[in-house]
Amino acid sequence: MRLFNTVVLLFIGLPAAFFFAYQQGWLDPYVEEDWIPAGPLIQAELRATVSPEEIEARIAAALEEDDYADAQLYAEIADYASIPLSDETRAALDDANSLTNNIRRTGGSFFEGFVYGRGSDTASFMGALTSDLTVIGDVRDLRGKAKKWCAVKTIRPSFSGSRLQALRQRLRLSARAAPLCLQRPGSRF
Repeated sequence: MRLFNTVVLLFIGLPAAFFFAYQQGWLDPYVEEDWIPAGPLIQAELRATVSPEEIEARIAAALEEDDYADAQLYAEIADYASIPLSDETRAALDDANSLTNNIRRTGGSFFEGFVYGRGSDTASFMGALTSDLTVIGDVRDLRGKAKKWCAVKTIRPSFSGSRLQALRQRLRLSARAAPLCLQRPGSRF
């Protein structure tokens, strides 16, 4: 029994006491934060486990899927770990980062968010927000509700009724306010 108590104390009790003391900050004067720097260890591990061919293949696959953010992430990992990339891969990354490709990606993402009302990145989120602030988002939501009505699925009546009432009220207000705005240019309705 004495052996069991000694083993429990040495292998469970003392490490637990040290973890607790470290977490409470009682060992801070004795333990340096940067005693063993993590950066060089991580870089050496990356260089040992990831080959240049593998990271170039991942960059090429990301560029084929038109996912420039992932390709840029892999390139940053390669730079951090000092993994050399070929000139062709660097040229492909530079070409994907051109102004026309950035405008194409961002515009397409904005349009996708505008049409479907969902955002997976900043541009598509702003497109979804823009469509929700205009009548297009309401029309999209009502179209979805109409599809459910045609398919005889259950719909929360409070949601669809309030949406229809809000849209009707908005159109009524716009119809009333339009002649007033034309008569008095500086007026607010």
